[in-house]
Amino acid sequence: MYLIKKAKLVNLIKKHKLVRFLLVGILNTLFGYFLYGSLILIGINYKLAALLATIIGVLFNFQTTRRLVFGLS
Repeated sequence: MYLIKKAKLVNLIKKHKLVRFLLVGILNTLFGYFLYGSLILIGINYKLAALLATIIGVLFNFQTTRRLVFGLS
């Protein structure tokens, strides 16, 4: 029963680009907050941490959207 539900969810994600787009958006948001928090915790100034997190976050966002949403390599 669990495998059937899991298969339906996987098929939904594969079939609908909007669902993939939303999930990638959540992933990118979590990555950005995690990166910023990690940089703050290791002692980097908050301005530099925000700059680095933004730059790395944009690059990560570009790659994940490109590969996971649009299926390009």
